[in-house]
Amino acid sequence: MLVGMVLRVIMAVTLLVVGVVWILQGLDVLGGYGMSGHIEWTVIGAILVAVAVGLLVGARRDLDGPA
Repeated sequence: MLVGMVLRVIMAVTLLVVGVVWILQGLDVLGGYGMSGHIEWTVIGAILVAVAVGLLVGARRDLDGPA
């Protein structure tokens, strides 16, 4: 079970980083890319961040054990 939680945390952190980068590109904070300035990447990035937070909350609940 610990391996599954660790994998979930690794996946969540990866999604979180990618999501933040896509948000910044969509907002044209990180310029010079084909995705820069396109608001749809901001939305997609926000969705990835939300999924990442959900994975982290689930991993935290697994760590705490059953209530």
